[in-house]
Amino acid sequence: MSLLIEIENEIGFPIKRIESTDKTLSPYDETFSFKLFQKYYRKENELQALIEKTTRLLFVLEKEPNKDTRLIAYCFSLLGNMHYILKDFNKSIGCFMKSLSYNREDLTNWIELMFALRAHGNFMEFEGIIFNLEKIYSLWLQDPAKELKKEKIYELISNAR
Repeated sequence: MSLLIEIENEIGFPIKRIESTDKTLSPYDETFSFKLFQKYYRKENELQALIEKTTRLLFVLEKEPNKDTRLIAYCFSLLGNMHYILKDFNKSIGCFMKSLSYNREDLTNWIELMFALRAHGNFMEFEGIIFNLEKIYSLWLQDPAKELKKEKIYELISNAR
């Protein structure tokens, strides 16, 4: 876990954050996106090095026998925000979907996914989620799928309308 501490020291805030769920009713925590943007805007080389470290950490965390799925979700969320800053929206979307696969309860992941879809030009998907967020969230909590994929997003949007 020294890599986790190294990443947290480098970014200047903890990877774990306040979750927004239907139970906590906590507001969306913009720490990842706002603080990362402040620190790494126009510092592509530094951000790329951090992406590599975070990817290595995720590789280790996913191989552990007793996975900390919330920590993995936080790391994918962090990685998604890093790719977003680099305007690699396709990778950003993938990271947020992985984050939702590891932690279905955190609404933050849906919000991040929504805005990455919008930035990528997927306006229909963005609107499908934003105008049906509560229903999609509820459907995803109950869905037996183990992983959120593109087809599942379309299915959730369709079923939420």
